[in-house]
Amino acid sequence: MKRLSIKEIFTKSNISFIIGIIGFISAIFSMFFDWNQSLKFKWFGLWTILLGIIILLLLLLLSKVKEIRNENIKELQTKLDESIANYQRLINIEIKAIKFSPKESILLVEKNPRFEERQFVSIDYKLDEFHIPFAVGYVSSVQNNSIQIKITEVDTNFETKYPDEIKKISENHKDSLNSLLIKKYYKYDN
Repeated sequence: MKRLSIKEIFTKSNISFIIGIIGFISAIFSMFFDWNQSLKFKWFGLWTILLGIIILLLLLLLSKVKEIRNENIKELQTKLDESIANYQRLINIEIKAIKFSPKESILLVEKNPRFEERQFVSIDYKLDEFHIPFAVGYVSSVQNNSIQIKITEVDTNFETKYPDEIKKISENHKDSLNSLLIKKYYKYDN
């Protein structure tokens, strides 16, 4: 168990709390005390000790509440950091193309929880560390182990500049399929 230091007990917020408690207890005490009678020392001492014990217990309770709150904040921060890390891992997962069917214009890719049916996607071709737009499409079917992407439009610039790569993709060359990067579709109009 953590030991309390004097600095932790007598902070500004704790001192104002102590003053409030003393005022509350003295108000209750004054309702039952006849000020015209003489004050006996034993009763004064007893009330002082009792008041000191109550204040000490309240301070301990207050510091324990702060300690528990700080632990909860640290725990929540840890969980939040883990969630952010998991989300970042999920976003940065590279989805690999498995197979391409040129007749149906369907690309079969590994299953990924980021993609849902009818979601637009963009497909880039990674060539010498550059991401070149290849095609756009949508998720037409989500299966147990794979996702089917219906290609709606192949980039005309890619068709004219890289006909050999299109041929390799159509013939399902492993290296060419591995060079395809599937992303959520964000449209950019000039």
